[in-house]
Amino acid sequence: MARPTTIHVCSACGHGAAKWHGRCPGCDAWNTLVEERAPAPAAGAA
Repeated sequence: MARPTTIHVCSACGHGAAKWHGRCPGCDAWNTLVEERAPAPAAGAA
């Protein structure tokens, strides 16, 4: 299965999620998840 190319990061606490949620699962803040490009895997990582 392919890895997601984007992650959603909470602007309040920094929690990362694979998909957008209305409320951050880490700190329960509403509408704080921002879509960002997922970091590239490290060279040689399997």
